[in-house]
Amino acid sequence: MRFQLLGADTAVSVADPVLLEATAHLDTRPEELFAFLDPLCEAGNLQVLPADEHTPWRRILLSVLAGRPAHARHFARFTELAQERADRWAGQPDGEPVELQKELTALSLRMI
Repeated sequence: MRFQLLGADTAVSVADPVLLEATAHLDTRPEELFAFLDPLCEAGNLQVLPADEHTPWRRILLSVLAGRPAHARHFARFTELAQERADRWAGQPDGEPVELQKELTALSLRMI
């Protein structure tokens, strides 16, 4: 998915489990690109921790969450849920904002 992100010309989100697993070892990201999230995240959130602090936690989480058969079993339904939401967003009147935090939280809860 391609979208505008504060502080960047264009951002791209990749939802390919194979690519995500292949790049899971990367520990760096442009800090200024994600600075706008700081006020939204509580202290100690994995999204805002420096790489040296979040790497051990990410390894633990990936060992539990990545590449599990249950994910593959439910992938079609997850894709369907995401597509339904994207279609609904695409059908909104021009200029009407999407409440992204609310929408993605609801999507995450449905998937869980």
